[in-house]
Amino acid sequence: MKITTSQWSDFEQQLRTYVARRVEADYVGDLVGDILLRLIRHQADFEAANNPAAWLYRVASNVITDHYRRRSIEQRIFETNLAQEAESVINDKADLSPEHELSHCLLSLINDIPTLYREALSPGRY
Repeated sequence: MKITTSQWSDFEQQLRTYVARRVEADYVGDLVGDILLRLIRHQADFEAANNPAAWLYRVASNVITDHYRRRSIEQRIFETNLAQEAESVINDKADLSPEHELSHCLLSLINDIPTLYREALSPGRY
């Protein structure tokens, strides 16, 4: 089964709906793009599948699972680095440069903001 232009459009819309129900809105476009890229890379597998829709949704499910695993790892690394940086700043407080003083202030402010905003400041987000 060759994929037509209208089918690509249909796949994309269906995937957007499916993914949007499972992840935050900020990530929907990226994840749908990743799913469609995998579809292109494995188009022969898709075409050979007994149930192409099931194959596509399995790929989508795997991409979403990978997304949450990656976010979890990034969050743990960010929190660990944040804690280590804060500890380092506290231990070196006697000889703080203006940059270190500013980072100390920012770290304590970042720790106090809601998780959603703290994630936006996390390294590796982009």
